[in-house]
Order: sequence, then structure tokens, then C-alpha cells
Amino acid sequence: MDLFDPRSERFTNFKHDVSDTNSLSKGFVHSIIQTGDSAIWIGTTGGLNRFDPATGRFIHYSTHNGLPNNEIKCIVEDDDGSIWVSTNKGISRFDRESGTFKNYDISDGLQGNEFNVRSGWKTRAGEMIFGGNNGFNIFDPAELKSNDVVPPVLLTEFKIFNRAVEIGGKDKLLTKHISETGAITLAYWQTVFSIGYVALNYVSPEKNQYAYRLEGFESDWNYVGGERTATYTNLDPGDYVFHVKASNNDGLWNQAGTALSITVNPPFWKTWWAYLLMTLVALTAALLVINYFISRQRLENALKIEHLELEKMYELDRIKTQFFSNISHEFYAPLTLILGPLERLISSHKHNHKIQESLKLIYRSAKRLQRMTNQLKNFQKMESGDVQLRLARGDIMLFIRDIVHSFRDYAIDHRIEYQFHPVQARFTTWFDADKLDKI
Repeated sequence: MDLFDPRSERFTNFKHDVSDTNSLSKGFVHSIIQTGDSAIWIGTTGGLNRFDPATGRFIHYSTHNGLPNNEIKCIVEDDDGSIWVSTNKGISRFDRESGTFKNYDISDGLQGNEFNVRSGWKTRAGEMIFGGNNGFNIFDPAELKSNDVVPPVLLTEFKIFNRAVEIGGKDKLLTKHISETGAITLAYWQTVFSIGYVALNYVSPEKNQYAYRLEGFESDWNYVGGERTATYTNLDPGDYVFHVKASNNDGLWNQAGTALSITVNPPFWKTWWAYLLMTLVALTAALLVINYFISRQRLENALKIEHLELEKMYELDRIKTQFFSNISHEFYAPLTLILGPLERLISSHKHNHKIQESLKLIYRSAKRLQRMTNQLKNFQKMESGDVQLRLARGDIMLFIRDIVHSFRDYAIDHRIEYQFHPVQARFTTWFDADKLDKI
């Protein structure tokens, strides 16, 4: 579209711009008029446009606003200032105050639904003339009666997976008719449901228009013309409200409409108690893991302490063994020096039996002490487990008798009475005299 400025004698071109919502609607321009209020109206194959020369901006009207078809063939203003447009789907009257369209089609007596480009006129008597493929229509807008009754809107049915839900059925979703039900609850697996609705207008009911939206899922209304079913699929668990409104044959809308609350329950693994249970399980598992690591750390610490104590004990044993070994070396030489003179004394007192017995006792005790000194020298071997059993055949009764006899004088001096009663006088066997002497 071009706008000519007579003062500058220049043209300004206007065309559709996809990136600019205020540009001229797309398609070819079929009709242009200037109404009594100096507004300029342009009809294109993309809808109706109102042009503001001061700003150079366009306001669009299309099927989204109630037009039956976007291909505008002709525009005519009536005596009341209403805009009439012919389309490829009938004739529409646009009320500029309310911003609404009232549509007429072949069922209202039109020659047909399709009209010709720029084939429209207003007579001096105020009658409107529109020409189409099958002739023309002439009518007086003032004689057209409008339906002022706001149609009630009711819900007619509720379907799940395209099957109607029965009242009092096994699923117990409906206990009364859906129109009397204010709320319904669905399981998480009932992912596809449909809602039927109707406007109670019986004057040209085929012209009733509907719009719906699901609050909680969408914010905009869905204008669906005469479609009387809404379908939703795969809704997330939650609470929703279904709203539906309708208009009568003259486009008078029941804005309040009707509503239905819908609750979609979550699966059990998404319920609050499932989350609580999983949280408790996770916390329990975490506590068990923490307790395991704490117990393991305590065990490691205990093992370290035990290891340190063992090392300390081994060190003490080593010192003790070294001490006994040193002491045995210190005792061994003096004992050897004592035994030699004792042997000579025993030999020199053969005729004095009492003295000789006392000397023999001293000698036996010194020999036993010497054996014990040797045992101390071998103590380190005993600690390391390297001691070997050295067996020799002998009279074990005689060996035990000599050991018992060596404590006789000690017992007499300390007034201890003890006796040795062998089972038999002599018994020859294999034994380790050194180990038995220790015992």
C-alpha cells in the first residue's frame, strides 16, 4: 500500500514485515476505505487492518479476533459507523466499540459464502449490497435483529482414552453427571482425557462459538469455533481448572462460562511420603556409611595402638632377654670357679660323712645354678622359638629324687615338712633333663 502526501508530492510505501507486528498484514490489498471518523481501513488476504496515519502503525483483526475468514474481499461502512466486510466465508459486521465481529453465512440467506473482490456498496437508503459467485445480497442493517440472550454453558461428558466415564462406574470418578461435578481426580496413568461442552442457544446453534483454557497449564484462551470437545494429554501431576465459555449465534459471549477442577495425582514414587521414605533411606545409608568409616577409623587406631604396644612389649622383651643373657655371663665364671674347689673339698673329706654330704649338697646346688645360668644364656633362643628338645635315656626317678634332696636342708631350716613318694623306685625313660629341671 502506498500513501501519497500532496504537500511533499511523495509516496510512502507500507508492506508486511514479519519482524514488525504493527506492520500491514500479509497478502494482497483488496479494499481500502476511510470511515467517517477519518480512520483508514485496509482489507488484505491476511485480515482486516486499521491504519493510523499519525504513527504509521496498523492494528490487525483476523480469525483470532472472530473473523470467519482472513481473506477480506470488500469493506463498507453503514450509517451507524459499523464496518461490514465480505470474505470467502460469509459477511461480518465489526463493532468498533466492543471490538467484536458478528458473522453471517449461507444459513442466514446469503447467496453463498464466497464473495467477489471490491463488490460492495451502500445505497442512499442505507442498504448494504454485496456481490458473490451466485448473485448479490441486499439488506438493511437496521432491520437485522440481534440475539441478546447470553447462552448458558454446560459440560456434557468426560472421556478417558476416548471412552466416556460412566456415573458410578468401577473407577468411581463420577458419582453424578459431569455438569453437576465441581471437581474430578485422575490417576497418574490416565494421561489422555477429553471434556465435552455445549452452549444452550437454539437459534442457529451451528453458529455458537466456543473458547476454553486449562488454568495451571496455559494462560491464553483457545478459540475453537464450533468445536465442542477439548482434549489434553500427558499433564504433569498437579491441580488444574478447566474453563470454557461460549457465544450465541450473534457472537454474544457468556464470559463467565463454566469450570471444572481437575487434580492429577502423582505416581506413588513421586508422592511426599515416597520422597520422605527415600530421604530416610538415603539418610540411613549415609549414617551407615559414616558409621562404617568411623568404626573403621577406630579399628585402625586400635590396631595402631596395639601395634605400638606390641612393639613396646617386644622391645621390653629384647631388653629383658639381653639383661638375662648378660647376667648369665656374669654368673657363669664365678660358678665355674666355685665348683672346682668344691670337688677337691669333697674328695678331701671322704672320712667325714656329714661334712661330705653338706659339701655334696652345695656342689649339687652350684651345678643346678650353673645349669640355670646356661638356661639364661639360652633365654634369647627360647624367646625366638629356636629351643630344641634334647632327649636322653635315664632314670627319671633318680633325677627327681636328687632335685628333691637338694631342697632338704632349706626345708629343715624353714621348718617345712615335705615328702617324696615315688610310684616306683626306678623308671628308665627318655627325657630332657634341662627342660625338666626348669619345671
